[in-house]
Amino acid sequence: MKTFKIRCSAIGKIMTSPRTKGELLSQTAKTYIEEEVLRAKYGVIKTFSSRYTDKGNLVEDEAIDMASNALELGFLYKNHEHFENEFLTGTPDVNTNDILLDVKSSWDATTFPFFATEIPTKDYFFQLQGYMELTGKTEALLVYCLVNTPADMIEDEVRRAHWNARLMDESQELRDEVLKRLKQEVEDQIVKSVLAKYVERSNTGLKKYGTTLDREDLTLDQWINHLLEELMDATLYLSRIKKEIELHYVKGFSDGYRESNKTNKNKG
Repeated sequence: MKTFKIRCSAIGKIMTSPRTKGELLSQTAKTYIEEEVLRAKYGVIKTFSSRYTDKGNLVEDEAIDMASNALELGFLYKNHEHFENEFLTGTPDVNTNDILLDVKSSWDATTFPFFATEIPTKDYFFQLQGYMELTGKTEALLVYCLVNTPADMIEDEVRRAHWNARLMDESQELRDEVLKRLKQEVEDQIVKSVLAKYVERSNTGLKKYGTTLDREDLTLDQWINHLLEELMDATLYLSRIKKEIELHYVKGFSDGYRESNKTNKNKG
């Protein structure tokens, strides 16, 4: 039997505490170990698949590109190198010279952690700890991305709705209903997020200026001047952002190109 090594994605399972005092391992840890014994001894592998994991796999490259742009980390690409030591084994999503990334793609806006301030599940925390141990890195990021669902997966949702409704022929009404629901789920969360930012900005303005937009000490002309100043600032900000994106795109592409050439020359 091969030496037992823990997958980084499963470290969280053995780190759970037992419910009964005096027990050494939790039931979750025991179940994981039993599954690994069956896999190693008999080749029995417990597989898991869902629409959530399927989407994550399909949009992984797009999510990594999104993370690269949002975090300004230059050119990033999917890591395929597998790591292991005496105790652990795993393959991080992105492995740069300085930092690791584990990229998660939310199913839709309702499952995206818009307001989360801590890692939603400790499993991901332990997973990153394992990756850092294997690669020698001292910094890792858990990155959530909200990427459009592929068209074929949306069609799967439509087919699933027809199956549940026991319909053999397609119903345009049901199709429209499913598409509207999927779109509404995204829009509702976006609206909530934007409204929260408006409230936050209003509270900040109240603390800073001691008044709200209900103030009556400004003339119409003064309100217009305020708006013009804000819009002029906005154009400056957009110009700066555009320049930053262009710089990072060129830098990222060039660095990646040089690294690629270096690798190819070494292989030759």
